[in-house]
Parts: sequence; C-alpha cells; structure tokens
Amino acid sequence: MPDASDASFWGNWGDPRWSEYLARRRQATGAFLEFVKQHLPENFPLMTCCTSCAYGGNNFCAQCADEMLRGDNILNLEICGDNPSDVCERLASGSHHAGTAEKHGAPVIAIGYGFHTDSAGHLWALNHMSGFSTWFSTLKGRLGLPEELLATLPDDAASIARAFAFEREHPELFCEGLLHDCAVYFSETTKTESFFGACEQGATRDYRELMRTLFTAGFRPETIFDFPGDAASCPCVLVPSAAVMRPEEAAGMEDYLNAGGIVLRFGPDSTAGYPDAPEEFESLRWLCGERFDESMLPDEWHEVRPGLFRNPSRRPGGLPEFLRKFIRNDLPAVEAPGFAVAVREHSIHLLALHYDIELDQKLEEKRLQHSHVKIIRAARAVACAEKIRCEVKVGRVHCPLGGQGEMLDDGTIRLSGSPMYVILEL
Repeated sequence: MPDASDASFWGNWGDPRWSEYLARRRQATGAFLEFVKQHLPENFPLMTCCTSCAYGGNNFCAQCADEMLRGDNILNLEICGDNPSDVCERLASGSHHAGTAEKHGAPVIAIGYGFHTDSAGHLWALNHMSGFSTWFSTLKGRLGLPEELLATLPDDAASIARAFAFEREHPELFCEGLLHDCAVYFSETTKTESFFGACEQGATRDYRELMRTLFTAGFRPETIFDFPGDAASCPCVLVPSAAVMRPEEAAGMEDYLNAGGIVLRFGPDSTAGYPDAPEEFESLRWLCGERFDESMLPDEWHEVRPGLFRNPSRRPGGLPEFLRKFIRNDLPAVEAPGFAVAVREHSIHLLALHYDIELDQKLEEKRLQHSHVKIIRAARAVACAEKIRCEVKVGRVHCPLGGQGEMLDDGTIRLSGSPMYVILEL
C-alpha cells in the first residue's frame, strides 16, 4: 500500500489503483463469508448485518450486499434509528435491498428498533411495503435504566404481537409479490468508481431524492441494476445521475431501447467538471460536506433518440407529470395523498408518510445511554387523505394497526382514526 501521506492515491478516484483498492476491500467481505459458509451445514441460514447499500458512504465502510450474498443465503437490512422516521428514506433503502435480493434470489429480513407498539407495528408495515420479513427488537438493555423502570416497558413479543397476529390471520394479503409501474436504475458503478458517487451529496442522493418524489406522488417503483430484457413488463426506466457507465451497461441500455423501452435519464452522464478527489481526506468531512455545482445545469427534457429522453438537471421539475406518460397502465390507479402505495395482485397497501411523535420524556431524561433510538411512546399519522379512491373494486378495507376504513356508495373509502397502515383487499 502507498504511504499514508500519499495524497495522489488516498481518496483519489482518478487513480485506477484507488478503485482497485476499494474493490478488493469489498471482495474481501465476500471471500470471508464464502469461507464461513464452507464450515456450516448445507442451507444453514446465514446473514450479515447490512444497514443499506444506497449511500455513497458504502465506499467508506466497504459494505456491499452483492459481496455478502456470496456466502449469505438471507439478506439482512438493519433499519437503524427511530421508527417511525423518514419513511421515504426508509422505502428507498428498502427498494435498493429488494432489487439486490431479486437479483440474487434471496429473501430479506429487516430488523428495526423501538420500545412500544406503534414503533413495532410501523416497522412491520414498512417492511411489507418492500416485501420483507420483520425482526423487531426493543433494545431495552441499552437504556441504562434500573430493572424497576425497564419492567414498565413492553418486551419485544408484546410490542409486535398485534402486527404478527394480523399477518397470521390474513396470510393471503402478504404472500404475493409486489407489482411495479416503473423502474429506477441504480448506478453501482458511479457509486464505487467516482468521487461524485462516493459523496452523500452526489449520485446516491439523487437516487434517494428521486425515490422520495416517486413515493410521494403515488408511484410504485422498483430498483434495478441491469436493464430489463423485456420492455413489455417494464416499459419505463428512470436513470438518475449515472455519471459512470461501463460499456456493458451502456449496451444493456441500448438493447432495452431497441426492444421498445423508454429511458428517462437525468443528471450528469459523465464526471467532467467534477473533482476526482476531496481537498482533504484525513477526516470524513469529504463524505457529507462535499457539494457539487448545479447552477449551470438546465432543466429541460430532450428526446435524443427514439425512447431516450435526457435532462441535464439533477432535480428535474415536473417529473411526476412527465413520467405518467410512460408507466404501466395495467395496474390499478389509487388516489391517496399522504400515503406511499404498494400493489399486489389481490391487495393494495398504503403507508402514511408523516407522523406526530410522542416521546417518553421522563424515561428519556433518566436513561444513561443515548443511542440513535429514542423512546417513542406513540406515533400518529398526519397530513394524510381522509378519503381515498381506487379505480378497481375493493372487497374489504383493513386497518391492522388502528383506525378505520369505511367504503362509501360512490366507491371512495373514508378513513378515520388516523390509520398509519391501510390494506385494500381486492
């Protein structure tokens, strides 16, 4: 390895040796897990803690789900921090994990934390929006509270019981795979092989902000890492800030376009004009603090060839309206402002995006350890539609975590009691 003072190497994405070094770090994870797997019984369940691979910071920690699945047969997603939290951010990470799991044919178990029923139930609902199984933990032992105070908090099983009981009673609502009306191409090459992709204000931010825009507007996107061979089942792919594409990736996009697919590509399509390395690499300030000049990027769509639409802006305005021209039209339309929407063949799942949070202030003041998880006593869904509409016939409305849904004569569904999770059984 070069000396620690060699600034021409360390943190220099313009040096091929640096990219090779990062790749070897990731590959070491896969090699280790392959070694572990060799010493376990056949089909022994093995998974590795993974807190999402949808961030530029994965270059810093060498976290790579693709490498983990060289040995793992279950993909884990650790949902760190408070729950509920930023729902769109969570859904973006979930979509990235779901795409990785689909690519490797592995199931996902997502673990999250909380101390009361609302946090546990919300985690369960959040995971079903991505098609995941749930592992819930209260982390009571990390509070640093005396036993008499810990005894006042429910244990893991009591917190998650309501959600798991509903799933046991209605397995038909959760056994089907998710259906998507568009796809988002995540450029793993940009993330790993450019400074623009490795920074949290770069390409991966554009991916997550795009997913936020889509979830908020009611779209049902999936994350992909290869362009589809069948344009009929996936008629439109959005490509955010893919500044670095290998020849085989570009060829895959070309084949998809030739098959009749539509590509909406926006943001930079090269790293020209962007730095290859941070000015100072000795701390982690480069990871979150680097900014990239966006002032000279016009916001305008052009069809550069049949099916390929290009916009230089990293945040194109009016994207939902433009996108609606190209998405699948065979999935049921749902009007549910304030909810994210997930569709299965015989059910539609809605999860509230925003919440009022009630903390246990007394216990928060007494706890001796301050982790990333606050003691949330209750969460109430806010800024959600009180009436929702589905263009197909709904047979029954479920609100498994509280609240009610009533079907009206005009076909709309009236919600009351601020339900955070609504399931329309078709």
